[in-house]
Amino acid sequence: MVQLKKVVKFHIPSDEDNYASEVVSVTIPARPSIPNITGVAPTTNGGQGKLTGTTTAMEYKTADGGTWADCSDVETPVDSGSYIVRIKATATSFVGTETTIITVPPFSAIKEDTPKITVNYNDELLEGFIDGASYTITVDTDVAEKIAPTDGKLAIAEKYINKTISIVRKSE
Repeated sequence: MVQLKKVVKFHIPSDEDNYASEVVSVTIPARPSIPNITGVAPTTNGGQGKLTGTTTAMEYKTADGGTWADCSDVETPVDSGSYIVRIKATATSFVGTETTIITVPPFSAIKEDTPKITVNYNDELLEGFIDGASYTITVDTDVAEKIAPTDGKLAIAEKYINKTISIVRKSE
């Protein structure tokens, strides 16, 4: 919605003892428009999300009635939750119209694909690892050890023979 500035004119009318005053015009500026802000989820578990599209001329608060805080340029780091943003008042401008509630969603982990590890019995290899990925391997109930297969393959060690092994890809 475009808000136009208004000109207000006023004067003191005359009466039997006084002349009328000059007409005085005062321009009332439009209220700043609603900023275009987007809420972005954190990219890590326990990390902060952000409000994007902010400037230092803006302020934000939680939608449940927190206190107004200054925004940063370009993006403002915040916890997951609901926020309202507006343009701050200045010496020459009113406070802006508040945004509708902006939601910064919580972190959402991306489910990794199940590894497609196969056994090459002829070459005694485990195959199908993703190059450059980190894995841990546990033999029966022994302590897990880190492995870094090369070319998607891992030689089957003697300690793996006739054992239950668990292979877990570590997230990046």
